[in-house]
Amino acid sequence: MTPKTKQHETPKQPEVQPQPAPTPAPAPAPTPVAAAVVPTPANKQTATFDKLKAAWAARGIDTTKITIVPDGKFAVVTVGEGWPEIRIGVGGGIDLPAIKSYPKAFEAAVEGDKLLAKQNGRTAKAATPATPTVVTVKATVVPDQAKAADAVTPAQKKKQADAQLEAKLQQQA
Repeated sequence: MTPKTKQHETPKQPEVQPQPAPTPAPAPAPTPVAAAVVPTPANKQTATFDKLKAAWAARGIDTTKITIVPDGKFAVVTVGEGWPEIRIGVGGGIDLPAIKSYPKAFEAAVEGDKLLAKQNGRTAKAATPATPTVVTVKATVVPDQAKAADAVTPAQKKKQADAQLEAKLQQQA
């Protein structure tokens, strides 16, 4: 038996047909833009900062002294003297590391100076040592208490019994 050999056929190449020339698409008509369109913020950080800035302006805070320092992940906002540091995350979340607790971060950021002052007041109050108060008590003796004071303790009774026993032994000797 001899092995069969495979005969290789060369694949046929398809014929190239000419393609029709593409027709240019009609240009889209320009859409009219309304004059009152407000540009949207580029990201959530700036949107949150814009909301905070508007709330501070409504509260009467001078917004010209506000500084923003990008920290890579956070935008660190400093409003002014007496304000806590406010960190705005990439997703628009607000964090106030100097404030221990707050129910809502946005409202805490708007009222940050008041919350920090209140917290510092509590901390200072807790840090001051309490002054000892001197209480004077007048001792009044009630007849029932006088009897209780005259009562003899068991140790004193034993001492008296021992003393009596010693006296008897001394007399017998």
